[in-house]
Amino acid sequence: FDVMVADEASRLLGRTTAMARAAKQLAWKYAWYTLALTGTPIRRGVEDLLALFQFIDTSVFGSTIANFRKQYCEQVWRHDQGVSVPQPDCVVELVQRVYSAAYRVSRAAVDLPEPERRVVRLAPSAEQETHLKRVITEEAENVLTRDLRQQQIVAGFYVDEDGVPRPLPDPKADWIEQYLTDVLPTEDAHVIVWTQFIPEIETLIAKLEALFPGTVARIDGGVSDADRQVIRRRFNDRQDSLRVLIMNTKTGAMGLDLPACDAMLYHSLTYNYI
Repeated sequence: FDVMVADEASRLLGRTTAMARAAKQLAWKYAWYTLALTGTPIRRGVEDLLALFQFIDTSVFGSTIANFRKQYCEQVWRHDQGVSVPQPDCVVELVQRVYSAAYRVSRAAVDLPEPERRVVRLAPSAEQETHLKRVITEEAENVLTRDLRQQQIVAGFYVDEDGVPRPLPDPKADWIEQYLTDVLPTEDAHVIVWTQFIPEIETLIAKLEALFPGTVARIDGGVSDADRQVIRRRFNDRQDSLRVLIMNTKTGAMGLDLPACDAMLYHSLTYNYI
């Protein structure tokens, strides 16, 4: 090939995966020019740079992890996982080598509009308040369990004694319904609703599909990779009827590229409980 492009090149950071090995072999044997595109060039440690440059140009950092670690890395051990950080006296050389074959493109360089952010503050429903007070007053197994239960309640459901999710009146879902009612008929808007829990997705899907038939889809752990690709292509096609995506934050965001998305609504947030 004259040119080989690796989009979402963070997928190459697992150096020993079949995909990373295949990409490097193709690049080394058959490509005259290689280009890697990624928003996260370093995910776990500075040695992730080697994984990218093994595809881009092996003359920058060589091709072996042992030599890279010896020359540039010092090891910091956390929870028995080696996280590589650069040796202080090698940082300047490391940066110079990176920028000998890499470019950082900022938002300003491509003249993208600044995103508008809005926080909507809503009081919980009476039923949510009741369950929140019960969780606070009852002794949970630990504080993390209590936090999880509180987040489930404000996401629109609670888990009963038998472990069955039960829906609750949810002002956030009502707000989203009103927003879509105002926007979808009058504007060519494509909207993502971010969620965290499967019962939350089930409730929103049932509610919004009934109101806006043919315009709503979901992506979560139960949707196959092939189906996700179809849904993403439909969502990015302005001629398609699909206008609203309800997605799990951790699952749906993986490898996501959505040029057609106009608005993102966070029905619930994901965060590290610890």
